[in-house]
Amino acid sequence: MCPRRQVSLDSRVRETINRSMAEPSPHIFDDAQLQIYTLMHRDSYPRFMNSALYKDLLRSLSEKAVEA
Repeated sequence: MCPRRQVSLDSRVRETINRSMAEPSPHIFDDAQLQIYTLMHRDSYPRFMNSALYKDLLRSLSEKAVEA
């Protein structure tokens, strides 16, 4: 069984989702999706691009390209 994972949403978005659960619509998670995308765009993605993991991957791929 997978452990539960949570995402960081502000209280306004959480409360909107909770209220909408009584009568859900296809757009119930739109605000949450936008907030998560914005957080990833401003924080998570830039940190990943500067991480050692990503830089090692780029180095590995460029070495393989030179060998080919």
